[in-house]
Amino acid sequence: MLLALECPIPLMDKLQPYADFDFILTHLVADYDYRKFYVESSRFSILDNSTNELRKPCSIDEILHAAELVHPDYICPPDFLGDMNRTITALEEMEKLTTCSILPIIQGSNDKETAEFMGYLVGRGYTCVAVPYDITGSRTGDLVDLALKRSNLVDILAQHFDWIHLLGLTQPNELLVYGRMPNVRSLDTGSPITNGLHHRRYGSEVEPLPKTTMLDFDQGEMLVTQERDVLHNIAYVRQLMIKEEEWLI
Repeated sequence: MLLALECPIPLMDKLQPYADFDFILTHLVADYDYRKFYVESSRFSILDNSTNELRKPCSIDEILHAAELVHPDYICPPDFLGDMNRTITALEEMEKLTTCSILPIIQGSNDKETAEFMGYLVGRGYTCVAVPYDITGSRTGDLVDLALKRSNLVDILAQHFDWIHLLGLTQPNELLVYGRMPNVRSLDTGSPITNGLHHRRYGSEVEPLPKTTMLDFDQGEMLVTQERDVLHNIAYVRQLMIKEEEWLI
């Protein structure tokens, strides 16, 4: 599984080298320093619609404008939490307006709707799909419950899609569930960095922060102790990814 990291703009040069690919947030592309980093990057990239950060997606026009500036390999169309129909409408509109490769995001208010959405994507020939951390749940829901809901859905999706991308991380141990699913290929998260900046180490007795979006990043520079905690968390996630891969051997 490949890892992408979301982090404060002033820390990008220091922390982005620990990621495998670029996960770009549309609403930040207007910032010169943010945009410059990704324009100069040669890594594989996904342009996200910023739904998790803004609590609503950027518009299709905003996403396509950002795509013209940073030239991503894939773009995520707008998605609406728990709303299958609006998400499908946005996907179909995006298909009409761009020739870019699209990474669709599955949505639905319950298991029946997510199954219907899955069938819709398979019918349209998609072999890739992104799955939000809060699928059929609530952004403020219990982390264990959110992890269970998503892993149950991913277990079904893995039978139909070659590439599954995980949007966000509920808790690190969720990664262990995906060891038998080699097509769960990528993850983006700011959680290791957010928690590290708040001196919260994965694997300790301190519970991880439940809220981990770019809106929580207000740190311009890291203290030495914060950097150690951030790097510990990134390494912790990496170790779980290794254990996940070992499960396949």
